[in-house]
Amino acid sequence: MSISSLAIVRHDSTLLDWSLVEKGISNRLDYSPSREHAFHCYLLENVFGILPDAAEDYIIDGGSDRGIDFIFIDHEARTIEIATTKVVATFKKSRKNFPGATIDKIISFMDDLLHRRETLLSNSNPLLRLKIEEIWDVLEQETYAIRIHLFSNQK
Repeated sequence: MSISSLAIVRHDSTLLDWSLVEKGISNRLDYSPSREHAFHCYLLENVFGILPDAAEDYIIDGGSDRGIDFIFIDHEARTIEIATTKVVATFKKSRKNFPGATIDKIISFMDDLLHRRETLLSNSNPLLRLKIEEIWDVLEQETYAIRIHLFSNQK
């Protein structure tokens, strides 16, 4: 296995950036059970072009999610988009860094996923299990790019 490309995007957010994302979150709060869920919907719609009614199909956040919040498998582009998110409630808290423990969870998840460790299924919630099985089925047939995304409204 080799990594074909690695891109790290850094950008110190401004109050303008914060306000734009906050508006997107607040516009979705009426039909979302939490701020986190609203943020996931905002990202799926604006980054991946998912229609608002379909966003729920990709969100796997919850207990036993292995640090993964949503997975989007794009069969046309042959990409698997795996994302984890952190959302804070105030601009003042946005200066914090992404938690290192979350990165460790993602590394562990990816190692189990790419080595097709069956224990991954027993340690995952039902929605994540479905996505894992779909990924394994896809990767047995085709070559897909896998992209890991860390989304946050913080530094």
